[in-house]
Amino acid sequence: MTQVTTHTLTPTPTPTPTGTPTMACVRARRPLLVACVLALVPVLFTGTGFAIGTIVGGTDAASYLGAAIGTSLCALLGVLVMSRLQPSLAEFGFRPPRNTTAALWFLPMALVVALIWIGSGYAAQPGLVPVLVWVAVAAGFNEEIWYRGLILALLRPRGVRRAIIVMSSLFGVLHLANAFNQGVSVLYLALQVALAIVFGFVAAEVYEVVGSLWPVILWHAAFDASSYLTGDAITTPALLALGVELVVMLAYGVVLWRRVPR
Repeated sequence: MTQVTTHTLTPTPTPTPTGTPTMACVRARRPLLVACVLALVPVLFTGTGFAIGTIVGGTDAASYLGAAIGTSLCALLGVLVMSRLQPSLAEFGFRPPRNTTAALWFLPMALVVALIWIGSGYAAQPGLVPVLVWVAVAAGFNEEIWYRGLILALLRPRGVRRAIIVMSSLFGVLHLANAFNQGVSVLYLALQVALAIVFGFVAAEVYEVVGSLWPVILWHAAFDASSYLTGDAITTPALLALGVELVVMLAYGVVLWRRVPR
């Protein structure tokens, strides 16, 4: 079972535990309020970068480049925030994963990414591929650092399972920011929110089981890159694939839930 150490926002000495690696905890007077504020940071950085790129460049490439820069800066800010707190970067998850067998060797995660390609196929403009991949990789680092790293550390002192539920709900609701994109449909937005909640839930479970951010960072980056490069279109094959993705993630989530500490 995963051990948990508790840290405060002030630099107080903490005994070094032995045995199983510990998961970061950060105490705050109003953890839910602080978590909500922190959850807005990635949205603001990415959205601002996208808006600046659109205003300055006026092309899709410029917009995505702005988003990539904003997202990358936000990821660096997240690591800086982690480094200023009492838990070490290793406790926040920057270490090799353990218990990979318990996580089913991450095979369901790979299957979910494969299903994106099966349902949609390649559709991106060749000139946009580098910047789309940059955005995806930056988002993988950025959102996992803030949501699975910092926000879970804030909510973890009140129970790991409760923290996962609250964090994944926040993660899903904040995808409503996609409503500001031109031409987005209600169906697309609803699917985005539902998928984000399930994705965030499973990513948090994997993080808790293996004690490392690296697998979920890689999964997030691969998931987003696949979505961008396949066009993320709403077609019958894509919707069928999405349905299977949700089933796979929900089944994976049930299996992992038994291994997540309370």
